[in-house]
Amino acid sequence: QLVMHQKMNEQRLRTIRKYGQKVKHPELFATPLRLREEWFAPGLWKAMQEGTPEAWRAILETHLLGEIFSFKMFTDEFCDLLVEEIFNFYASGLPAKRPNSMNNYGIILNEIGLEPFIDELQRMLQPL
Repeated sequence: QLVMHQKMNEQRLRTIRKYGQKVKHPELFATPLRLREEWFAPGLWKAMQEGTPEAWRAILETHLLGEIFSFKMFTDEFCDLLVEEIFNFYASGLPAKRPNSMNNYGIILNEIGLEPFIDELQRMLQPL
């Protein structure tokens, strides 16, 4: 099973390397990654900058008291940029790992080289 895992990881790294030469928006793949204010909803960016529990609470919209919340994360422009990148990956012909067997169209962003971006998002949202 370890050998199978190693082969899958080698394939993943090959795909990331190959796609690295074809990316449409290199700023998403930069190392080190620099999150840009214009990518994020103003309230989220402000909460991240302030870093206080009050600032984070202020961006939450309650849907079910104490249980279900939402917040605006990205600007529409950033969403368009990310979707363009995903479609660019699809057009590359490289293999796409799907999130699960029931999902024919999804993609795991870490598998195309966006792992640093996803890691930084997770770090940023940790206070929530």
